Amino acid sequence: MTTVGVVIGVFGDPHWMDLALRHAMKSVERQKRPPDGFRLVNAGTLAEARNRGAEQLKGCELLVFLDADDELDPGYLAAMDAAFEPGRLLQPRTLAVYPSGREDEEAVFIEAASSILDANHLVIGTGVERELFLRVGGFYERPIFEDWCCWIRCALAGATTKQVADAIYRVHVAP
Repeated sequence: MTTVGVVIGVFGDPHWMDLALRHAMKSVERQKRPPDGFRLVNAGTLAEARNRGAEQLKGCELLVFLDADDELDPGYLAAMDAAFEPGRLLQPRTLAVYPSGREDEEAVFIEAASSILDANHLVIGTGVERELFLRVGGFYERPIFEDWCCWIRCALAGATTKQVADAIYRVHVAP
């Protein structure tokens, strides 16, 4: 069994902490397979919060990051645990949730480009080996695409992507 840690990073406006408690946190609590480690970190920037949480989860082999307003379906962590392989980025299926509450009819894999350098097909909830994440320097502070920057560095370090059909990540779509 893989040790799995979950990090929810928030920063700035208290609205983000409220979203984390109402969405992300509740979805972690609903997991059939609870995380082996968990951190809800509030810091000066989102990258700083996520990186601090990853550093604190010393005993975890696999990390899953979660945006404050996004959610993991109940079988998410069990699916990531079962799919874990060192050196692999674990791509969940994604389900869009709109401000009206309407959801896409089916969770899908964001279509992979020919290369991670061409397009970001991995959401923030992608499972990543903790050792790999730390080795590539974690998240860098970027105005957008901080996750894509991290996934590119993982790929350049030799990581490949594996799709995990039973892991569904619910993305709350901003208008």
